[in-house]
Amino acid sequence: MQPGGNMRKVILLFVVAFLNASANADEGKLVKATSAFVEAEAEISPHEVRPIIKGGMTHFFNYSIGFSAFLLGTNDWFQAYGGIVCNLRYFKITISAGIEQIGKGNVGPRMAVSVETDVPYVHIYGLVEMSGSGEAGDYSRLWYDLNFLLKPSKYLSFGFKDRRSLGFGPQIQITIPKFIGFSLVWAPVAAEKIEIDPLRFAVGVNKEF
Repeated sequence: MQPGGNMRKVILLFVVAFLNASANADEGKLVKATSAFVEAEAEISPHEVRPIIKGGMTHFFNYSIGFSAFLLGTNDWFQAYGGIVCNLRYFKITISAGIEQIGKGNVGPRMAVSVETDVPYVHIYGLVEMSGSGEAGDYSRLWYDLNFLLKPSKYLSFGFKDRRSLGFGPQIQITIPKFIGFSLVWAPVAAEKIEIDPLRFAVGVNKEF
C-alpha cells in the first residue's frame, strides 16, 4: 500500500517551507533560534529494504521555550506532529502530539516525548512515540529510538542505538559541517526477543540547516 497523495503533498510542502525559512534566516538571533533537518534513511534486513524520509524543525522563542515539528513517511506509513520544547540547561525535553496514517486510511492520533542532552563529547537522545491505534495497555502501541554517542570531534560520532523494529547495535556518524552527514547502524540484536540477525542495518544521509 502507498500513502495517500495528500500526505505526500504535506511532506513536500513542509520540507519546502522550512527550507525557505532557513534560507531567509541569514543573520542575528533567528539563526541561533531556528534549526531544521531532512534525512533519507533505509532500514535493511534479509527480508526487506524499508525507505524512510523524515524532516523536522525547531524554533525557540527564548532561551527556555520553543516549538518543534516533525514528519516521517515510508512506503506504507505517514506521521506528523508538533509540540513544545523546553531547554533545561543540560537537557532538552519535547512533548508533541499529531497524527499517523497507515496506508491510504486509518488516520489516528500519535504522541511523542523526547529527551536530549548535548554536552561536550557526549550526545544522548531518546524518543518514545505512542500510537493511538490498538487497545489501551497494548505494548505494540509504543515505539522508541534510543541513542548514546561519543563525539571526539565535530566530524565523527560513534556509540550505540536501540530502535524498535530495527534492533540494537553500534552506530557511527560522519559529518561534513555545513554540508552533509552520513550514518551507519549495525543492529544485529533484536533486544525484545533476544535474537541475533547479523544482516540488519540502517544507512542514512542527512542535511541540517
